[in-house]
Amino acid sequence: MQRWIQRSIVLCLLLAIAFLLLRHPMATNDGPVHLAFTNQIVHQHDPGFPLQHKAYLVEMRPDPNLAVYLLMAGLMKLFSAGIAEAIIQFLCLAGPMCAAYFAIHMVEPKNTWLAIFVFPISLNQMFFLGLYNHCMSTAAFFIAIGTYIWMMKAPSVKRALCLAGSLVLAFFCHASGFLMSVLGIQALIFTEIALCWYREQHLLPTLRKHLHAWIAMLAPLPLVALYLMTDEKGATVYGVPLRERITDFLKLHELAVNYPMVDRFTALGVSIPLLLGAVVVGVRVLRRRADLSPERRDEAIGMMAGFAMAVIFMLAFPDIMGGGWTHFRRFVIFPYFWAILLMAFDHYRPVWARTIMAVGTSAAVALLVSTVMGQQMIRAQMEQLADADRLIGNHCTVLPIVPQSRPLNSYGGQAWMQYEPFFESASLLELTEDRVVLFNYLARLPAYPVHFRSSMEPQEKIFLWKKLERSVQIRYVDIPGFERSSGLRVDYILLWGKPDDKQTVLTQQIQNAIQSYREIYQSPNARVILYQRKGELNDSCDATPAATPLTGGSHGELGTDR
Repeated sequence: MQRWIQRSIVLCLLLAIAFLLLRHPMATNDGPVHLAFTNQIVHQHDPGFPLQHKAYLVEMRPDPNLAVYLLMAGLMKLFSAGIAEAIIQFLCLAGPMCAAYFAIHMVEPKNTWLAIFVFPISLNQMFFLGLYNHCMSTAAFFIAIGTYIWMMKAPSVKRALCLAGSLVLAFFCHASGFLMSVLGIQALIFTEIALCWYREQHLLPTLRKHLHAWIAMLAPLPLVALYLMTDEKGATVYGVPLRERITDFLKLHELAVNYPMVDRFTALGVSIPLLLGAVVVGVRVLRRRADLSPERRDEAIGMMAGFAMAVIFMLAFPDIMGGGWTHFRRFVIFPYFWAILLMAFDHYRPVWARTIMAVGTSAAVALLVSTVMGQQMIRAQMEQLADADRLIGNHCTVLPIVPQSRPLNSYGGQAWMQYEPFFESASLLELTEDRVVLFNYLARLPAYPVHFRSSMEPQEKIFLWKKLERSVQIRYVDIPGFERSSGLRVDYILLWGKPDDKQTVLTQQIQNAIQSYREIYQSPNARVILYQRKGELNDSCDATPAATPLTGGSHGELGTDR
């Protein structure tokens, strides 16, 4: 009966998230950019996109950000961009839970209900920031760990190939999941070797037992070496202080995303049961060793070592490294994944199993409701972008300036969210026709396959940011400098929100920029304004200059089904 209950809960969650996403993919920070990048990959040889070819350079190489782009590119050839992103988001949310179900089944089939906790953990800040590669890698992590456990039950060349394939998959998803997979398997192996040496004072039989695992782990090494040789390195900074790391980890602050004051309680409803459960199971394994066979006990201790490794790695790893950042926040969730795997070794009475399952289900539902409420508010205000989209011509350039990157709440202020859904939303304009949006925070980073050509780099040429600068504050808007460097005119300016009273320099910069432009659209609340160049547009731009300003009324639809 309990197994049917857990399957029904999992099925209901999967159907709910599928229904929500297929209607409208969730608005995220970087989601529009990933769609724009994929659009570049799909159309990189299409002669109908000359302006984008002139502005962007596509460089496909084997690195830990490639899998999602290849998958999304295939989906965009079959479906609209919105459906493609919805499928990717579904895999980011449902994939880790399903993969965890597999891994837990390899540990103890009776405890697969513990996978329910993976779903609320997947609704973390990294997902809403649009880090789809990282989110997919958490599923790859569970696949790799589960495949290792499966292989060690009956080591063979066939199973070793499966493990090698899972590690290669983790590599192409993202470095975070790959590192946790490799280090986790190493922790399991070396723990068993150390315990064997402690008990029997010999190593050779244990080393032979893990021969297939060692060979499988060699498979991704050439990819790692190639990536390290070709990738551009950035600064390495420890970043988030140790005390703050510990606090954020214990509170699982990554789940307080849409409505932090409310979501914090839900986050504690996930972190406390898992941390407490991991401690209880660890004590039971060490104190009541007679309850488990020696092999089973070694596996449980290995999971404890994996949990300890994940905690130490999270606390010690630099937050900025290799040209990327937010590494600490990416690794916060992995100790909780190890806690779930460790808890799978225990035996639970039905009443306790149902209680813990109810806690995980309640957390999942609470965060899902919070997400839906936040997304409804975002989507209602995103329609203004669709109105502006209808007025922008083909083969034209658009400069977005976004002083207010979060939706307005009922009090007229910006909603309290841990992500900025309007920050790069203008990239969606590139999906409709051959347009170039002159703001792309990711197109200047070496970790991604699409980049602006050096003469077209708007972050440096328009906003005067330094290379790999982490600042997102717009302080200067130098349109003439960009036009001299690139040979392109800025056809449109899209203004989203107004600078606050303290941003006097930015306010003046915007006023100077729009002097040569006419207003052709203004949303009902005057938050989104579209300006068109008064003089000559780019030679390829086929827009008809608007005679009078327009005010938004009937909302259109962007090509992303948002």
